[in-house]
Amino acid sequence: MLPQLKRLWYRGPARVRRNVYRATAWTGLPYLVSFLAGYGSLHAAANFAGNLPELKAAYRRSSGKERDRLGRRINAVANALVLPNGVRRTTYPDRHNDILATILDDERCRIDKSAVRVLDIPSANGVASLGSFDALSQRYRVSRYVLGDLLTRTFHDQDRDCIFDDSHNLLQIRRGRRFFSLYRAHKSGKPFGRVARIVLFPLEIVSWWLKRRFPFPAEANLTPIRMVHPDIEARLGEGVFELETMNVFTSIRGEYDVILSFNLLQRNYFPAELIARGTENLGRALAEGGLLVLGSPDTGGVSPYIVLRKCGTKLVVIKKHGEF
Repeated sequence: MLPQLKRLWYRGPARVRRNVYRATAWTGLPYLVSFLAGYGSLHAAANFAGNLPELKAAYRRSSGKERDRLGRRINAVANALVLPNGVRRTTYPDRHNDILATILDDERCRIDKSAVRVLDIPSANGVASLGSFDALSQRYRVSRYVLGDLLTRTFHDQDRDCIFDDSHNLLQIRRGRRFFSLYRAHKSGKPFGRVARIVLFPLEIVSWWLKRRFPFPAEANLTPIRMVHPDIEARLGEGVFELETMNVFTSIRGEYDVILSFNLLQRNYFPAELIARGTENLGRALAEGGLLVLGSPDTGGVSPYIVLRKCGTKLVVIKKHGEF
């Protein structure tokens, strides 16, 4: 019943949805309803991260409509994977193309260089970065394009059907037609309000128990899985992209002329103090005169973003759209 109600809700006027959301968001009720309505489909065994090697192999062998179908399945696996910080790795092709084209067409956002070094963080499985690379390449020579993400590989414990990250955190465990995710998306952000915390607390207990029951094995049948799209793996092999494990809340390695950070430093993921720390860290990695682009998902027909330029030691807002 909940999935049907969710579809009816999104057919309603965007203005009404925004007003209702603003009035009830503090309770966590909108988050709770959305979480419960989509739980079954999101946590279907087909979206378990351990399927990724087989999906990628089939994708490389396929073409046409079959490749498109497999591409959607690969992206669904990324969408279902939630990190310990509550960030979901949702992505899809051309996700940021329109925003980036609008920014690059604005004279205020011009970079006085013929070649640029780019950091895309978080890159998730990288498929959205293909469009960003093409958009930037039409205006500059991209001398370096780094895909930064907190999770670049996982380990599949095939004996117990568990997924662990590089830090040995248990992320998923598959049983039958479903898998259980140890972490909830947006657990540190505003949507995860009082009602949601109370109702979903039993899941926290289950997660605690599973972590104790299934620790990272010292010796086991572990399969390392590189968590990138097969099209990205091909570009990595060609040297077009570089893949690096990065945490936006710690020091960022290297210096860049353009930093793209979509769908991460936003209020539905983190509190204001963490967003400020992440923005500051990205600013330190920005070259003088460089651009930092921060953006959020579409909300009621609006995709909010902000563009900042590095001027000395400060980040100056030069373009803004929506309530970011």
